[in-house]
Amino acid sequence: MANGGKTAWEHTVEKYGIIRAKEIYADNKIGNTSGSGNKGKVLSIETKLKIAANHKGGRKKISTDNADVL
Repeated sequence: MANGGKTAWEHTVEKYGIIRAKEIYADNKIGNTSGSGNKGKVLSIETKLKIAANHKGGRKKISTDNADVL
């Protein structure tokens, strides 16, 4: 730390040990959790195929070649 004191992580490791500290921080994760909202959800075969098609470029692309300009 800038003032020479211990960080929150160091205090947690000192109190609980490294393994438990990692568990505590993993359970209380703050930050980008995008995409984990449906984690562990059982998906049907049809849904899995749709997702795979999307990842492979299955969405229709908009062509700008023939766009009308006013």
